[in-house]
Amino acid sequence: MHFVKTAVLTALVAGLSFLTPFNYACAGDSPTPPKRYKLATIAPKGVGWAVHYENLVLPAVRELAGDDFDVKVFWGGAMGDDEEILNKMRKGFLQGAGLSGQGATQACPAMSVVELPFLFENYDEVDYVKEKMTPMFEELFRQNGFYLFAWCDQDFDIIISKGVSFTRLEDFKDVRFMTWYGPLEEKLLTNLGADLVPLDIPEIAPAAQAGKYEAAIGPAAFVLGAQMHNVVRNINPCKIRYSPSVDLLTNAAWDAVPQATKESYFKQREALMKKFNAKVREDNERSLQALYTYGMKKDEFSPSELRRIKAATRHIGADLAGKLYSQALLDELLQHLEDYRAANAE
Repeated sequence: MHFVKTAVLTALVAGLSFLTPFNYACAGDSPTPPKRYKLATIAPKGVGWAVHYENLVLPAVRELAGDDFDVKVFWGGAMGDDEEILNKMRKGFLQGAGLSGQGATQACPAMSVVELPFLFENYDEVDYVKEKMTPMFEELFRQNGFYLFAWCDQDFDIIISKGVSFTRLEDFKDVRFMTWYGPLEEKLLTNLGADLVPLDIPEIAPAAQAGKYEAAIGPAAFVLGAQMHNVVRNINPCKIRYSPSVDLLTNAAWDAVPQATKESYFKQREALMKKFNAKVREDNERSLQALYTYGMKKDEFSPSELRRIKAATRHIGADLAGKLYSQALLDELLQHLEDYRAANAE
């Protein structure tokens, strides 16, 4: 249930490790770096991944920056939702952003390729693809005006509902699913037979309380963070899709960073992100287990039903090639997955 909210979003991202940290604001295209880089995110300060960001990432960035520049973070949607933040970056009011998976695909539509349904089976596969394809995605983001400072995780999304039990493909038919994530999510849900209820971010939580939709896909942490545990009744923990989160700078802001600072960052980026993502993933798993303690019913697909559901969505990747991402990018990703699975087959 990719529900997010700005004011209610504070609760939402409480557990959401999905809205990654980096957010900077911009001072235009000057080759001279500003003394303060402004960052914006819909995640509220002091909760979820934001805690790990403050404890791990910000200190490292400030140490690297030294006297060259300072970092100011605008938390909790103070600069608007992901789309508004990106618009402020394009206009030079912000230098960076920590975005959800939806924001990542708004900044670079080709990022949608990693969000295809049932693409990844686990985080080991995600990490392998990150290792192989981060340089490619850096270039794609560059072409769209942004530097991919860090590729982090939102979570593997699951199915949550207000009482509908999902154990068969037929259970999706005509169920009202909230959607806000974009065309890939809409195609996924339509192919499963669901009815779509498109919503903007501020509408999501109130609409759930008002009964305007029955189900959604998204991270377990949302249910806790947005205090939806009194509404959600059923959970199917099937990993229906992986959602990334990204930290971006505008190209101009990144180009203005001193070369020595960039080189120092590259030396520690991998270790820093590994540590950060490990804590985010731990939070996500704890969020899921916490939901069960609230008495939510756990539904599961049998192996045969899961094969049917995967078959119903398998063509989506090919259908969107040439629209959201290139066929070549999709082919490369699938080849990396094939290589990893062959090398790790038991």
